[in-house]
Amino acid sequence: DQLFKDLQRIDRSTLRELAHSAMTDVFTQRDEVLFFTGHTCSRSLFLDNGSLRYVVGLEPTKRDRPWLRMLAADRVDTIDRGHLISEAVLWTKWKHKGQLHTTGNSRFIAVDVDEFGAVISGYNEAYSHAVRYARRYIWYLNQNSDSVTDVTRHSLRLLS
Repeated sequence: DQLFKDLQRIDRSTLRELAHSAMTDVFTQRDEVLFFTGHTCSRSLFLDNGSLRYVVGLEPTKRDRPWLRMLAADRVDTIDRGHLISEAVLWTKWKHKGQLHTTGNSRFIAVDVDEFGAVISGYNEAYSHAVRYARRYIWYLNQNSDSVTDVTRHSLRLLS
């Protein structure tokens, strides 16, 4: 994700502390559901290894019937390594817009939203950058409210 790349360029000690305080490894097996549409989000996820299927528009009542997943969905996305999932929770209150499940054994890096805020606020330059990034991110969400999902598909560049 662009924010974390920017933070690495601004102040590596911020990333180091985020890694120690706000990030944890999450390991999953095939066919695990990580979240459902409408559930409150408390963490963002980087897919480090594995594969996922993200289903937009799946009705929660149909989540227990795998054969209905595709029929009930507005859109189905395959997510590969390196994607950031539910980035919006870092900047605003967020409820999941779809269902995420693994299609194979996977490894994530989870970013806890409360710890992220606590760490980033302790580094002036990183905090200033994060505030500018958050404003731009929220503007993007508001401009694209009909199409925004849990899967980040854009890049908000603030550094050159």
